[in-house]
Amino acid sequence: MGGADRQGGDRTVKVALVGAGGWGRQHARVFSSRPDVEFVGIVGRNPERTQRRAAEFGVPAYTDIDEMLDRERPDLISLCLPNQGHFEPTMRVIRAGFPLLVEKPLTFEIGEAEALLEA
Repeated sequence: MGGADRQGGDRTVKVALVGAGGWGRQHARVFSSRPDVEFVGIVGRNPERTQRRAAEFGVPAYTDIDEMLDRERPDLISLCLPNQGHFEPTMRVIRAGFPLLVEKPLTFEIGEAEALLEA
């Protein structure tokens, strides 16, 4: 993990956020306030809103998940999207090999949930 010290010293976790809406703002507020977190970016669908939210927390704004993953290499992704929009971004993050936290519900479809669990 970013800045991890195996001797028990200080360590920080690089966290990125997917979702620039209300719940995303709550996650951003918490992550940006923690001394053990390096908050590294926000991904959103709406460029203007994403830019405003990113500026609020002093991090880069992205509209493409893959671009953010390539540039920031976070240790954790927090996915805060409208419920019906979880599947595709969650699958992209899983396939890219990054750990993630997904707001509930994971999906509304059993088949989608099974596909995510198998990925």
